[in-house]
Amino acid sequence: MEILKSLLPGRVSVDPLAAARDIAARRVVNLHGGIPFYIRPEWEGAEALSRMHQRSLHMHAFIGDLVCAYEQQRQRDWLLSALELVEDWSSRFEYPRDARSMAFHDETVARRLGYWLRLYFSLRAAGEQALADRMWQKINDIVWILNQDNFHAGLNNHGMFQDLALLYFCVCTPDAENIQAKSLKRLSDYFFQSVCRDGVHKEHSPAYHYLVADNIYRHRSLIERLDPTNAQALSELTGKMGRFGLNILTPDLQYPPLGDTQPVAPPSNYHKVFGLQYTTPDSAAFFFDGGFAVLRDDPEKREQQTYAVMCAGHHGDYHKHQDDLSVLLYAGEWILYESGPYGYDYAHPLSKHGYSAAAHSTLMLDDLQPSAETGRVALEESRETRQFVQVKGRNARYPGVDHERVMTVHRSKPLVDIADKVSSDAPHGMSLLWQLAPGLKAVTVANEVHLLKENIKVAKISVQSDAPVELTLGHGDQTPAGYVFPRLGEAKETTVLKVAAGKISSWQCRTSIAFPARSAKGINFPFETIPGDWPIQYLFEPQENSDALFVVFPALAPEFEYRINYHRVLRGAPVNQLFVLDDFGPQGSYLIASNGKLELAEAVCALIESFRVKLGIEKSKVIFLGSSKGGASALYFANRLGYGHVLTGAPQTRIGHFLLRQDLENGPRLANYMMPGEDSEEKLDKLIFDLPFNRDVSCRIHVGRGDHHYESHALPYAEHIRTQGGCVEVDVGEYSEHSDLGKHFPLFIENKLRNIFGIKMRRYFPGPAPTLTVSAWREGDEVVSQITLPEGWSSEPVEYAFYLLVNDEKKAVRWYDESPTVRFAWPHDIDLQDASVRGFAREIGSPDYKLATTTKIEMALLT
Repeated sequence: MEILKSLLPGRVSVDPLAAARDIAARRVVNLHGGIPFYIRPEWEGAEALSRMHQRSLHMHAFIGDLVCAYEQQRQRDWLLSALELVEDWSSRFEYPRDARSMAFHDETVARRLGYWLRLYFSLRAAGEQALADRMWQKINDIVWILNQDNFHAGLNNHGMFQDLALLYFCVCTPDAENIQAKSLKRLSDYFFQSVCRDGVHKEHSPAYHYLVADNIYRHRSLIERLDPTNAQALSELTGKMGRFGLNILTPDLQYPPLGDTQPVAPPSNYHKVFGLQYTTPDSAAFFFDGGFAVLRDDPEKREQQTYAVMCAGHHGDYHKHQDDLSVLLYAGEWILYESGPYGYDYAHPLSKHGYSAAAHSTLMLDDLQPSAETGRVALEESRETRQFVQVKGRNARYPGVDHERVMTVHRSKPLVDIADKVSSDAPHGMSLLWQLAPGLKAVTVANEVHLLKENIKVAKISVQSDAPVELTLGHGDQTPAGYVFPRLGEAKETTVLKVAAGKISSWQCRTSIAFPARSAKGINFPFETIPGDWPIQYLFEPQENSDALFVVFPALAPEFEYRINYHRVLRGAPVNQLFVLDDFGPQGSYLIASNGKLELAEAVCALIESFRVKLGIEKSKVIFLGSSKGGASALYFANRLGYGHVLTGAPQTRIGHFLLRQDLENGPRLANYMMPGEDSEEKLDKLIFDLPFNRDVSCRIHVGRGDHHYESHALPYAEHIRTQGGCVEVDVGEYSEHSDLGKHFPLFIENKLRNIFGIKMRRYFPGPAPTLTVSAWREGDEVVSQITLPEGWSSEPVEYAFYLLVNDEKKAVRWYDESPTVRFAWPHDIDLQDASVRGFAREIGSPDYKLATTTKIEMALLT
């Protein structure tokens, strides 16, 4: 039958000729994964195989190798061997006597019928009609079993394979109208009932989503022949399934390891099966009925995008893992992963682990098991703006427990936030588990975990909880156990973070995952990381023939937006430069203290000394530099090391006073990260003032006269040094706002470097700032605008933004993007002379280094 040629199963071995020789000569067959199995008398040893390999054996996949080999080399013995094994097997296994064995597993019987039909057609084609008749009798026996209502697996993919196999049989004989009608009815019911309203297949696994769509697609001709009424509707169903099929794929175009899905590339016909005409996913895709949310910062960034998935579906037991509200996260590389399936031997310890909450990034309750009732976990709300995309889910599967999770992927900064809120009728031992991706090394610092890959810091997990928590890292068999399963039957150890809150009835916990070396545009900065207990990130830029070293510390930045400062300002200085990033704590830690201990400061001192010694720099030629928070760090490390010069702008010398008494947002949290306890302010204020006075340290401070740092920090510190016989030079600017420090401190740096150290800054643009060139013209119903950068203005990555203005009022905006060109729709009823375009350009790594120009739209190009 021509219609069945492409539907019946084929070979299982890479080399079917070699496999056929082994089968015919030694009765050795290849099982799933190429595992050889010797078929002994009475099929002894079959029961000792794993569930997966028993299925491979009992579906008679070896027939595919024998038939394929026969089609290449027409050796009759290969067909005879196939028939002999079928009859030998049939004499050993009987139904219903062996109904509970894998020999009569529901899907396995269906698969076996497909292989038996392939052998039947091969025998007929070879002119072996008598042998084909013997095979046909066996086929009738198996069809009788499959046609029993109590043998049918139900509305799931196993039942689908049973009914498809019965339809193969129906094509071969006119005497199966009742079987055909029953199978078509069950198939139709399954296909339409197994797909949610938003096109997601209900078996919780992207691979099975494709599997069902592919079977509809491959069997289209068969269904059109047997059931033309439903054929068109089924074709439309696969199209409906396409949106999820497209959006669930990972940025590296693989299946995500969700449910019983292995992390492999989908088949080459993947997009064709779903009828997809495009390959770019949505910026966010929410499947409320299916129970999946896929959040991205920008899909155009391809493999550098941030991609996060929340699972919130429970449609039954099939392929359902205990992954309620679990999160999968990729940000240029994998951060949070899922175990995937170990196999279908459900008694195996690793299979049990893979299905349990212990293998997912979710809530774990020590003494409760989730309800089997469907519909008790779901997505509730979603929100998407230019700045972020967000989803909220709720899980009520645990009796008496309500778990709410809100996940936010930020688009304006490299950050993912996950907020959990748990309430319970009674106290329970509560923990949050985070499954870290393979290959990541985790280092715990206070309530944070820094993630390194090949000694490069790729992410940081920060935990903020309203209850005391304990952070524990497990790996492999170490509790909490951590494994991923790249392929069925293969286990790979990985690390799991457990955040345990103890036995409580209410808990709120915020888990923030930041990417300190990554910009919001997905660009990775060239930071290096110190290996060890304190993974400090730094950027070192050497200069030939320089006998000095700048050590530059960062100022206070917004929460989880870690930056270095003065990189652009110091570009013109022919000096070795070491920029130290402060990504300890949600907003840094002055690189001094964490949880009341100063080991972090010791590690920074060791970093500075290692560079000084390696470069052969004299202690007197090390210049510590920073402003505000970075200025305090510069003072601290120069005095702690006992050498060098300090150029600092408005430093916070009384750190405790600054954080706790100057109405600083998040100041108390930063103080608590550094020095927890009631005496936090006192301890923080002493950090700089208690350092021993050293005459080998030269200090110069610049500060605005009206800036509160002048009287609260600069003057007290200068007086403190004077009382010990030292001197601090305080340069006072005539301005009041601390924010104006950014204008004045670079000039202070340049003057001091030239006048004191003889270091002349290379100016890229002497005199006035360069002008940005913005061109704008009208093309039909559009306005086109393009930016040209001044020659030599920047060697760093640059991004561009545009405003379309009408009478100086914004009418349209193109936010910062890497393209220097934009097209706006032309506003109706507007005169050309009233319209203009304002263009912006800025460095991605130094957003304060920017230019802007407004230009009129040229009439010369009016069309």
